[in-house]
Amino acid sequence: MTLGIPNESWMYKPEIGDEVVVCDTDGLIIGNAQYREKGTVVTIWGDDKLTKEKDGLYINEKFILKLWRQSTESIEEITINSWIEGSNFYTIDGISIVGGMTVFNECDKKLIKVTDAIGRDIKIDSKKSILLYMY
Repeated sequence: MTLGIPNESWMYKPEIGDEVVVCDTDGLIIGNAQYREKGTVVTIWGDDKLTKEKDGLYINEKFILKLWRQSTESIEEITINSWIEGSNFYTIDGISIVGGMTVFNECDKKLIKVTDAIGRDIKIDSKKSILLYMY
């Protein structure tokens, strides 16, 4: 399977040397590729039925994306907000293209406050239409 990540899909672009890593839900790495400014392409491997060990994804199995930052040697979770084509489920010879995504480093992110559009502090459970989350 092929995963395409157009450069405009990144909210905050990685640096040259960073890597996109594709894993199954148990953390088995089943594909990776270095970030490229013109677009990143990752080959995602399926399971080899001739081996006893699971070494790839099963058909229709969900995959997860992560970003390895070379400068900090840290791994960040990637949340896909939209797909141009396909989805995050493995198909033989399938193509999935990311439309938009968010990269999340859980260790660095702490919610400071929530405000409305003009900067007034709001309770998190508020029913206001536009909320700004400050981290």
